[in-house]
Amino acid sequence: MAAEIANYKANLTAFVERLQKSFVYKIVFSVDRQPTFDLDIVPFNFRYSFSATLVTDRGNFKISPAMTSEGFETFWTKQLEQPEDNGEVENINSIIKAIHSETMKSFKLPFKMTIQFDQSELILYCAEIYGDKDDTLRYNAYDEMLLAFDNKQEAAKFEQLINYA
Repeated sequence: MAAEIANYKANLTAFVERLQKSFVYKIVFSVDRQPTFDLDIVPFNFRYSFSATLVTDRGNFKISPAMTSEGFETFWTKQLEQPEDNGEVENINSIIKAIHSETMKSFKLPFKMTIQFDQSELILYCAEIYGDKDDTLRYNAYDEMLLAFDNKQEAAKFEQLINYA
């Protein structure tokens, strides 16, 4: 597991070093349009995505959850020749000021990534929402989807539901 952790950390470090101070034209979100739960009853606003691709002056970089050998998900990044064009687009037109990642509890790999731009920020979580038949929702960190927020208050609502503060 130590080698695997080092590999994930090296991937994220290379991503941060490569994109620090880069210009982001847009972000393309590969949004799940048919989730297994009712989006209307989720108590926060977000994008429920498989991945997010940053289209930058240094290339196109895809961020997505990837499963570790221990069965939890963390961030994996890879450079793409062409951006995926079949998703929701958010125009950014700004320089990345900082990229931070955070872990939860005793985990050694991050589940939260914050990308700060000049006038806004993007907060990503490797997480999942499960809906029961009675519309009860359950929230998991370190899971298979990317929950994307562009509002700190909305992200804080999610963090409260997973007991992360």
